[in-house]
Amino acid sequence: MARRITVFLLCSLFSVSLFAGDVAQFIDMGFSSDGFYYMFGQYGVEDSSWRGYADLYTIDVKKNDFVPAGVFSTPPSAATAGKTGKELFDELVKKADPVIKKYALSVNNNGEALYVMSEDSGKQNIRFREFDSDKKPGQIWWEVRVNTLLDEKKNTSSFYLIVDKNEDGAVGRRYLAGSPGVQRKDVFRYNIRRIIPDKKGVFLVFVMEKEMNASRGKSVRFMVETLAL
Repeated sequence: MARRITVFLLCSLFSVSLFAGDVAQFIDMGFSSDGFYYMFGQYGVEDSSWRGYADLYTIDVKKNDFVPAGVFSTPPSAATAGKTGKELFDELVKKADPVIKKYALSVNNNGEALYVMSEDSGKQNIRFREFDSDKKPGQIWWEVRVNTLLDEKKNTSSFYLIVDKNEDGAVGRRYLAGSPGVQRKDVFRYNIRRIIPDKKGVFLVFVMEKEMNASRGKSVRFMVETLAL
């Protein structure tokens, strides 16, 4: 199944220049060959303390949850002061090598991205067209809506996604993705950064940007939600 992105990049992927605070760099580590597992990472340096940090997460795509013993993290601390996030991330990749090999994780197992955020930055409702080699161009349209649930008293939030796939000009199938029951501290907004299918087109990974309030100012971290079609 051949696809091409209908939204063009205006800047480098996942580089954010509009924030004055700490913005993580997202790293796509790819799916397993069967699409059942996915790995991603992030790294950066805290804006005020100059302490590096890095994280690496392995996801069970069907369960939309972390794989046991598949999370690797180096939080910012006095020991990471003066270290770059990239250095710390490379160290985590070495630690995670047995997991990467176990699940044969690789970006070569990804399908072509359905969506990459550009001028739609900050929109909570996105619509894009999928080009399928088995159909005439333009017959498949996707619409994804981000629904954020804020608890201002507790300063927490959660979200879920409504995903509509419409075919041949008619309403197709609706999916729900996300975990609205999971509350996240200090997160006030969620943005869809990228939508990545596995090579077989059975699973989707939604790369979500979390905008967070912190004492040092606004920060950006990443997470993913998965969906079986």
